Amino acid sequence: MGSILLASCPFRGHVTPTLRLAAGLADAGHRVRVVTGHRYAEQVTRAGAELVQLPAAADLDEDRLLETFPERADLTGPAAARFDMTRIFLEPVPAQLAAVDGALAEEAADVVVAEPLFLAALALVGRRTAPPVLTLGTMPPLGRQTAMPPLGPPWRGLGPLAPRAHATAHGVLQRLLFGPVQREAERLFATLGEPAPTTFFLDWPRAGAGILQLSVPAFEPVAGLPVPVHHVGALAGPPGRPDGEPPSWWPRVQQAAAEGVPVVHATQGTAANTDLGQLVAPTIRALAGRPVLVVATTGGRDPGDLSQSLPANAVLERWVDYSWLLPSTAVMVTNGGYGGVHEALRHGVPLVLAGAQQDKAAIATRVRRSGAGLAVTTLSPSEPDLDRLVGTVLHDGGYRAAAQRLAADLAAAPGLPGAVAVVESHLQGRAARA
Repeated sequence: MGSILLASCPFRGHVTPTLRLAAGLADAGHRVRVVTGHRYAEQVTRAGAELVQLPAAADLDEDRLLETFPERADLTGPAAARFDMTRIFLEPVPAQLAAVDGALAEEAADVVVAEPLFLAALALVGRRTAPPVLTLGTMPPLGRQTAMPPLGPPWRGLGPLAPRAHATAHGVLQRLLFGPVQREAERLFATLGEPAPTTFFLDWPRAGAGILQLSVPAFEPVAGLPVPVHHVGALAGPPGRPDGEPPSWWPRVQQAAAEGVPVVHATQGTAANTDLGQLVAPTIRALAGRPVLVVATTGGRDPGDLSQSLPANAVLERWVDYSWLLPSTAVMVTNGGYGGVHEALRHGVPLVLAGAQQDKAAIATRVRRSGAGLAVTTLSPSEPDLDRLVGTVLHDGGYRAAAQRLAADLAAAPGLPGAVAVVESHLQGRAARA
């Protein structure tokens, strides 16, 4: 059995799949440690792993980022992206690296698995003596590749020139958008005494041992990378019958099903839900009086006054167990987190996506390209637009058909057992090299 070190920024969308992999590896008998924030200590223990707690400088609270970085509030577009990459993801690298190096000094690891925004991995892949470093693909690949350009769908009109054009576009965008961040990364690594990055900072997975992409090729095509890409799909089990007691409002869903009334789920995920007026509230208002049942969630937030003014056809909860809700859902309206989108697709649910920051625009492109939904590149779509988009997806069966095709692909993907097998193959390879 091997000793495996997993590493994740302390953000739910990255930690959740990391802990699923941790649980699979622990169930297979491996010694598993997880480098992440202190808020996840209990979940790490439940996964059968040991927490390696990030130092305070890297242990950010995603629910309080605007309190930590008030200057971020007024930034949009490229300025916001540069700020996020510099202050939220790059500045914690020294503390991240201290945690990783401390764990490796205490006990050698046979394999390290890190998600893409745990940027201390950029140092690890540059070391000659480091263990193999795998990437857990919790988001669209942000680095250079040839299957898709950085923005928009593949440029198929260019024919055989498209792959080279895609790669060139990635390089141009990296220089234009993140040139200052790259220079800051190079300065930071020099101060740490680490080898200078030989690649663009977000391209570090290209220098690793492989990528465990949490998707399928039909949604997330990847090509032109110098490392193996394993499309393992979702790490959760296949959709099945829900456990436990149904929620109190479940009879309303059952009644809707009996009457042929579609259920629409609206969510802003668990991170970008500080302002429910961006998507959840407009969706509820847009569909008020329509022949649908809206089940909206706040991602754990206090719904505040929103819960006091619900129309008759809406339910609002902090959390919803997707094993109950999604099998009965006709459309999901979401800001486009990678995990939530794949959870919908795993259940064959088509999407209306509204997202413009971080990786959301790239995910919107993939939703459009797959045919499994509609997407607008904005944080705050208007109520008429939401009414139109939901109505279109509801009444055009092509979107559900495309989502169901992706559900079949995800069901056929190797999933958690396949991801565990890939990690174990690197254990075997390391033993053979030794």
